[in-house]
Amino acid sequence: MTSSKRPIAHLAFDAAQISSATAARQPLLLLQRTELGDNDAGVRTTYANYTQRTGMLERLRHYHPRTYRQLLAMARDFNARGPLYQQVRSSYGLSEAEFVRIAGNVRQAAALLQSSCRAGQLRFDLDPEAVVRGQTSTEVKVDCDNS
Repeated sequence: MTSSKRPIAHLAFDAAQISSATAARQPLLLLQRTELGDNDAGVRTTYANYTQRTGMLERLRHYHPRTYRQLLAMARDFNARGPLYQQVRSSYGLSEAEFVRIAGNVRQAAALLQSSCRAGQLRFDLDPEAVVRGQTSTEVKVDCDNS
């Protein structure tokens, strides 16, 4: 991600490529290490954080309950400097400033969504798999604090 480090490989696969490779029994490439790019995640310090600047998280109201729970778990792990924190810190070619920004973004997103949840502003009724199957998503009750 930083200019001083060279990425091992630039690979992009979409679902159709993975499905066709699997169907044709072609081996998929297993990477030993990858580098995170910045897809408007506000990681690179030279990029504007448009997600934050435009208030995208503040405007989203429908989530899959697992997404919410995983974000809170990630924030707890980062706060405790747990295994996920260590993995992200050491495995993705991030500079110190980029990692600090990621950790801050995780904490900020978790705090923002948890606050919105407590205020009753979130609905946990988003299930993309159900939509693909032609089914209706069902709203799930989530404990905003103990997810």
